[in-house]
Amino acid sequence: NAENGVLSFRVKSESTRASKIEISGVKLDLDRAVAQGDIEVEVGGTALVQNADQASGTAFDGGKLAIGHKTFDSFDLTGSSIEVGEFDKNYVAKKAIATVVTPADGNARVGDVVFTVGKTTYTEAGVEQTMDVAPFIEASRTYLPVRYVAKSVGVEGSKILWDEATRQVTIIKDGQVAQLTIGSNILTLNGAKITMDTKAKV
Repeated sequence: NAENGVLSFRVKSESTRASKIEISGVKLDLDRAVAQGDIEVEVGGTALVQNADQASGTAFDGGKLAIGHKTFDSFDLTGSSIEVGEFDKNYVAKKAIATVVTPADGNARVGDVVFTVGKTTYTEAGVEQTMDVAPFIEASRTYLPVRYVAKSVGVEGSKILWDEATRQVTIIKDGQVAQLTIGSNILTLNGAKITMDTKAKV
C-alpha cells in the first residue's frame, strides 16, 4: 500500500530465520518544489521499532512509563525529550535513493545547443563553435565531449579540470562539483554517487 509518500505492507507471520525483503523499481514523481539534495527513505514500522508504551495492551497507563519507583512521560516522536530505555528514532535505516539537482538561480536558461554525431562543430544559440573531437555513438549510447558540453551551459574553462594521474574530470559551477572518471560509470555530484548506464571514456 502506497499513500502520502509512505509505502507500507504487513508481515503476517514470524520466523526463527532472518528474512530478506527487497523493494525495487522505485519511481518518483517530483515537481520543482522539491529541494536540492538527496531524497532519502526511512525504513521503519512497528515490526522493526516500537516503544513499549506505544504498543496496545501494555500495562502502561495514562501515557506514563513506570520504572521502579519513578514515572516517566511517554515517548513522543515529535517531541525533543527521549526517556530512559526508549528508541530515539522511528526508523532503523535511512538511504538516499535519488538526488535532486536544482540550478542555483532558479529559472536560468541557456540558448539552444546542438551537437551532431560525427561533426567537430556544434552550435550554441545559433553560433557555430569548433571542437577537437566529434560526438559518436557506441552500443546504442551517444557520447559527447564533456568539456564542450560544460562550456555550452556556462561553465568557465578554468572550472573544467583534468587530472591525468587519476583520469578524472572535475566540473565546477555555482557551488556544484561534478566528477567523472574514465572507465567508471559513477558520476559524483557534490559527493553523492550517481550510477550511469555506461562508462565515461576517451
